[in-house]
Amino acid sequence: NENKDKLDSDQKHLLDQVVTTTEQLRVLVEDLLNASKIEKGVINVNFEVADYIYTTADTIDLFRQKANQKNIEFEFDNTGLANTKIRIDKVRINEVMSNLLSNAIKYTDSGGKIKVWIDVKDNQLITHVADTGKGINPQVLSSIFHKFVRGVGPLDQSIKGSGLGLYIAKSIIEMHHGQIWVQSELGKGSTFSFSLPL
Repeated sequence: NENKDKLDSDQKHLLDQVVTTTEQLRVLVEDLLNASKIEKGVINVNFEVADYIYTTADTIDLFRQKANQKNIEFEFDNTGLANTKIRIDKVRINEVMSNLLSNAIKYTDSGGKIKVWIDVKDNQLITHVADTGKGINPQVLSSIFHKFVRGVGPLDQSIKGSGLGLYIAKSIIEMHHGQIWVQSELGKGSTFSFSLPL
């Protein structure tokens, strides 16, 4: 970092590409390891009583910043929630939030909008992540939570991903005895929701 100012524009661009590729590889390896642990039934889930809003605040703020950098409007609505104490694995739930928010930013163009809101229904805490992005190909919508499935068409190779994030998210939510689902319309956006028992 201290030598970055001495680099010319081509060198800086190359360095940025190396950093981006390294991060993509790190995420891929982490996803593969987590998927393998899930299949073997050895993934660790450490439950504790935590305040849900406080637990996810840093993750939401991080992705709010990333959305703003891409000129995407970001709205978070947690009004009307008096008590969000819940028994969760804080690290794993933030993995789920990170995956859904990362996807929302990835598939939403500049000028779009992402909205996150939380409500309580039938003794379930339900989190929604909605975007005005590309939407999910109807041909893969029913299998979007399976391994190695991605929502983009085969010709859209500009968006990178392992196809494991939603599979891992679904597994984590099911370990919490919750459910995860999606509503999507191609070209108009998607809303991913997951429930956690109170």
